[in-house]
Amino acid sequence: MNRVLWIPIAALAVAAAALAAAWPRPAETRAANPASPSVFLAVDRGWITGQTKLRVLAAPQVVAWPFGNKIPSWTAEMGFIVSAVLDAQGGRLVVLEQRKAGQASLQDLQYAADETYPPDEDWPLYITQVDAATGRTLAREEIEILDLPKGVFYTTAWQLQGVSGDQLFLWSMTEGDRLMVYDLARGGFEDQTWVLCQGGAFPVQVALAFTAGEAYALCHNYSTGMAARVSVTSFEDGSQWELDIPPLGEEDYMVGNGLVLTLDGRLLVLDSDAGALAEVDLAARTLSQPVQYRAEAKAQAKPWWEAWFGVRDATAKRWFAFTALSPDGRWLAVDDGIRDGHDLRFWLIDLATLEAVTSVEVSGYPFTAAFDRDGVLWIVTEKRNASQPTPLVSFDPVSGARGETLAELGAWPSDIFLLP
Repeated sequence: MNRVLWIPIAALAVAAAALAAAWPRPAETRAANPASPSVFLAVDRGWITGQTKLRVLAAPQVVAWPFGNKIPSWTAEMGFIVSAVLDAQGGRLVVLEQRKAGQASLQDLQYAADETYPPDEDWPLYITQVDAATGRTLAREEIEILDLPKGVFYTTAWQLQGVSGDQLFLWSMTEGDRLMVYDLARGGFEDQTWVLCQGGAFPVQVALAFTAGEAYALCHNYSTGMAARVSVTSFEDGSQWELDIPPLGEEDYMVGNGLVLTLDGRLLVLDSDAGALAEVDLAARTLSQPVQYRAEAKAQAKPWWEAWFGVRDATAKRWFAFTALSPDGRWLAVDDGIRDGHDLRFWLIDLATLEAVTSVEVSGYPFTAAFDRDGVLWIVTEKRNASQPTPLVSFDPVSGARGETLAELGAWPSDIFLLP
C-alpha cells in the first residue's frame, strides 16, 4: 500500500525533502546475503527541496537493480509517482504518474507547493507502461477527465491494484470509493465501476480474486467512531455483502489494518498492532475467532501513546499493515505494527497453522516487503541518515540466514517489485 491514504503530491515532495539531504552512495554489502539472482524494480519518488516554492533536484524514476551489482541495469525517469503495479505475466510495470504539461522532464523544475493538487490540465495524470526487462517505455496515455466513468472523479488518491490481461484495476480511496478498469490496449476506461464500501466508509486495502470474479475490501468508517467491515463485491452483477469486524485485540481501535488473499483463496483480516488475525469464511459469511499469532502480543498490545501520555486514541490507525506472501503460499510476512523503540520486526506466519514461527529484526520504519522466487524475504526500511544508501534486509525463513545490504535504490525509494 501504499500506505499514506490521501496525501497530495506536493505534501509527498515536502516529506521527501525533509529526509533526503544528499544523494545516496553506491551499494555496499555489509553482511553476507542468501545467494539470489533477484532483480528489484524500485520505485524512487525523487528528491525535492523547498517549502512554498519547490524544486525537483532528482526526478522520480524506476530503478532496476540486480542483487550484487554496484549500479542499476537501467533507470526510467517518471513524473511524480502516485502508484505502481507489476504485471508479471506481461513483463511490464504499470505506473500512475503526474507530469507537468509540456515538460519532458521534472528535473530542476520549480513549482508552487499546491500546484499539483488537484490534477488539472497543467498537471495531468498519465498511465505509463514500462518494459520490466529493459526500462523502455511501451506506452504513456494521458487520463482524460471527460472519459472518466460515471461517478468517478479526477484525483491523486487512486491506487493501482492489479492487471488481468489488458485490464488494469484501480481504486479510489476518497471520491466515491470506486473500483474501476482501464483498458491498456485501447487506452481508455471501461464504463463499469463498483462501489467498494457503503455508508460513508472508505477502503484502506483491497484484494482481487479474478478466478472467483470478486473484489474484497477492508473498509473503515471514522465518522461514526471506530468501525471496520470487509466487503465482498461481485464483478458480474455488482452484488455485495459485508461483514463487521470486531476488535481483534484488547483495544477498540484494533479492528484490522490489513487484508490478505492467500494463494489457495483464503481471505484473512489482520491487525499488526494487536498481533492477531482472523479468517473470513466466504461461503458462510462469518469470521473465525481471532488468532494471536505472536506469543507476546497480549503483553505489548497497548499503543505507545497510551504508555507515554496516559491517553487512549480510538479514532484512527497509525499505519496499515505491510504484508508479503511467499511464492509457494506457505509464509505470510507481517510488519510489527505500533511498537516502542526504533527496532522493529517482521513476523513469518505459517499459513497452515496461522502462527508466527519466526521473525526477523529490521531497523527503522519499513517501506515495503516482498518474497523472491527462491522464497527469500526482502524488506526495505527507511534511511537512518539521508546521505546513506537504502537499508535492504534479506531473510531466508527455511535456513534462518539474515543479511543486510546498503543498496542504491534511488533518492526516495518507497516500493519494490521482484521480477519472477
